[in-house]
Amino acid sequence: MLDYKRDANGTVTRYEARYVAQGYTQRAGVEYMDVWAPCLAHATVRAEMVMVAADDLELHVTDILTAYLNAPMDMAVYVQQPEGFEVGAPGTVARVLPALYVCKQAERLWGNHFHMKLTDVGAERSTADPTMYVWRHAVHEPIFILVHVDDMAVAANTLAGVSAAKDVALSTYKGRDL
Repeated sequence: MLDYKRDANGTVTRYEARYVAQGYTQRAGVEYMDVWAPCLAHATVRAEMVMVAADDLELHVTDILTAYLNAPMDMAVYVQQPEGFEVGAPGTVARVLPALYVCKQAERLWGNHFHMKLTDVGAERSTADPTMYVWRHAVHEPIFILVHVDDMAVAANTLAGVSAAKDVALSTYKGRDL
């Protein structure tokens, strides 16, 4: 998929390309087993907004850019090589290592990957809503993190607490910015 990024005058400022898997060709039980995405309950969002307002917390909502590319695939999936980038004999296919957009399991893989990152730093998953985490940070406690697919909302007493949670999200990247 190719997209053009333009400035206010309509001049192309950069090109953006994304290799998208053809998820509709994947077979259940062969290339994927389970399909779901971490999605917030409306009650959780409302409760978080009440808490933010009542306690005058800092709240930031951010899209985790190219999130899926940071989650490893859990099954072998092969794709045709992109035109112009073929390596090997004609007809050679490529194995997908990171989850690609439009793979049926990409959202699930990202959700599991991000869950591991959050729990590795000590965040605890809510028993009421598995997309809500409470991180009792040593300095900035508590930090509340809501995860919705590849977006997150972070609420904390201070901006430094919000930044600490964003740093965890950044640690899932291989040298890219949020």
